[in-house]
Amino acid sequence: MKGEQTRFSRSASVQAGREGSCIPITAWPATNLHQWATVQSLWRGRLMANGRTIAPATCLQCPISQMPEDLHFDAHYSTAALCPPEGRPHFSVSILSSASGPAKEWIQFLTFLYTHDRVGTVRIPGWKLQFQPPNHIPVEPEPICVYYEPRPLQPSPTMSSRSNVTHNKIVEEHSMRADVPHSPAQSRPAHETLRVHPAFLDSLEQTHAAWIFGGLAELIDNSRDALATRLDISVAQMAIFKNSQKDRIPVLQVCDNGCGMSHQDIVRMLSLGHKRPRVDDVDQIGCFGVGFKTGAMRIGSDAVVFTKGKETCSLGFLSKSYNQGLDVLEVPIVTYQVSDDGSTMDLDDKHFSRAQEEACKKAVKEHSPFRSDIMIGAQFAKIGARGTSIYVYNLEQWEGKCIFDWSNGAEQEDRNKNDGEIADIQIRSKRVRNRPGQTSRKVPLDYSLRAYLEVLFLNPRMTIYLQGTRVKTLRLAESLHKTQRFQFPFVSESGSRKAEKTIELTLGFRQEEYNLGNCGVFLYWHGRLIEAYKRVGGMTRSADVGRGIIGVMDVTEAMDFGNGKVGVLNSKQGFTDSDTYVKLEKWLGDMFNAYWDENFDNLETMDKNTKLHPDHQWVQCDSCLKWRVLPDGWNSDEMEGDWFCYMEPYCGSCIDAEVMPGNDVFTIEVKRGGGILHPPHGNGSDVSMVANGDNVVDNSSSSDEVGVARKRRRPPVQGKSIAVPLQSRKLCPIVKKKKVASKEKEKGKK
Repeated sequence: MKGEQTRFSRSASVQAGREGSCIPITAWPATNLHQWATVQSLWRGRLMANGRTIAPATCLQCPISQMPEDLHFDAHYSTAALCPPEGRPHFSVSILSSASGPAKEWIQFLTFLYTHDRVGTVRIPGWKLQFQPPNHIPVEPEPICVYYEPRPLQPSPTMSSRSNVTHNKIVEEHSMRADVPHSPAQSRPAHETLRVHPAFLDSLEQTHAAWIFGGLAELIDNSRDALATRLDISVAQMAIFKNSQKDRIPVLQVCDNGCGMSHQDIVRMLSLGHKRPRVDDVDQIGCFGVGFKTGAMRIGSDAVVFTKGKETCSLGFLSKSYNQGLDVLEVPIVTYQVSDDGSTMDLDDKHFSRAQEEACKKAVKEHSPFRSDIMIGAQFAKIGARGTSIYVYNLEQWEGKCIFDWSNGAEQEDRNKNDGEIADIQIRSKRVRNRPGQTSRKVPLDYSLRAYLEVLFLNPRMTIYLQGTRVKTLRLAESLHKTQRFQFPFVSESGSRKAEKTIELTLGFRQEEYNLGNCGVFLYWHGRLIEAYKRVGGMTRSADVGRGIIGVMDVTEAMDFGNGKVGVLNSKQGFTDSDTYVKLEKWLGDMFNAYWDENFDNLETMDKNTKLHPDHQWVQCDSCLKWRVLPDGWNSDEMEGDWFCYMEPYCGSCIDAEVMPGNDVFTIEVKRGGGILHPPHGNGSDVSMVANGDNVVDNSSSSDEVGVARKRRRPPVQGKSIAVPLQSRKLCPIVKKKKVASKEKEKGKK
């Protein structure tokens, strides 16, 4: 790591441009000389606001000795009329750099002071500095007049008592934003400044107090939003020093290979909320701006974030231990610029000084398992080209032990031979969540992270490894027996106009849930599970009614209320009370009752050993992450190890289009010459086929060849668009007989 070699000095890193003038000390009133500083020295540094640099500055004759290199303005800008300059000494500060960027920021800052008639206040040990507004709107960088007065030597409320270096703080205030380039003209001075006490972290963790996996899901959502294709989750013992003694503690690790975060991104993630988008992005789960904070603080007391983006890498530290005893919440952050080849890192001096970097690393070294620069640098090296690694420690306790009960499990071969334990992370209490009408006490999803990850996403696009073992995710809607689909009509209120839309509900039977005595509807939002095993209709009145019946539905469009408002709780574990949701609950009950009466509520009996399998078996390619449907006779549960598109039984290629499930029809779209064909089934399509064992029966024929079937081998020829009705082999002859009989009737009438 090159952190030890990075140095930041404003006197060396910027060119000495315009040397501004200052009022000599002899111009001060002689009667007040004994009250003020009498030292004249050269000062060079930076003017800062909310952790952002306004411009490099200098003073030729600074009357204050040992003035800090960085001067940070208070969040509150006082009215100029309340700060009369009469009788107080002053000096001038000028811009140091002649570059266009700093000059523009300097002019904007002076214009802000003049336009709003405000005074910028800087508090340093022993002194209070007040930057006065100019007498006119500046057109070029001008010196600014600074009045000063002594103040008691006590820690400033905006600075840590353990250090005189100000970090990036999470401060709720009506002032300039820290996650965007500083623009004084856009700030809003307030009469009162609101600050966040570290105890607020305890309040954040209550968001997921009922279920700790809800907090962990927040971290997983961030990886999905970062377009990660691989996610590793594990709990491992790491060494940490407490009171100069070495100890080993469990640490939760969440690492992904997503796009990483820039400096603005990590500041936004560690800030308490951010501006919500006006339009709901269906590809993004996060929208409230509190997910990481609520999730990490529910799991443990401290979290270290390592992230590497395209050009930068950053270190962030959200910690209760570090903030213990402070009055204002502090979140240390430091960012480095990464070389093109990724071999070196240099401090990002646009946002941080050398002192700030050292203070941030000192906080991490003293309160985390990463005790040295080498260990910190090693975490960046482990990320690779891009990605994010989060380490949460001082985990929640249950009866004096870690709330998580984890096991690395055995290798796959050993499990097959000896029924070994599968690697998993479980909640130690193994409590089942309370749901209206539920009587079953066997719900692995409530306490097993592996079971939860299997169904967390409606359409999994991320390979997840738990304790080093891959999680076999599944598309729940395509793993059911006797599948039927229903359309829920609703009125979309997003935008200025209302529109009538529909969303799809899939109902079916699942043998595994029947064995456990479970049933209910799985409601997804943005493809992420919000509610599981929601009992509706007759399920709420009897434990046997609906046993084994599972519903799957994505309600993203129905819960989008427009103008950035969504009908989902910020915990993402439930929906808000709205008329749309009430109508949806009633409709779900009606659809379930109709499905149950038609398919299961009869006198039909089955042998107790009968097992009902899904209508179709699916397998996901480990390379392209596309889902492929398996032919009859293949079981995805029996396919061990990695599987790719070129392997049996698909024997295709990753460039083949994915099979999209529809209403009892599979539509396969194949590119040919850069185009995509979309012929509808039964309406002039190129080829209409019925699945029939290892072959495909071609029913596309002219009017005088009705009922004549031809066989084609799998896979289908590229360039064709094929619609495959989901009918069994027994139903195929019946369909053909009906067609022939209808034609004979027409001939008889003629």
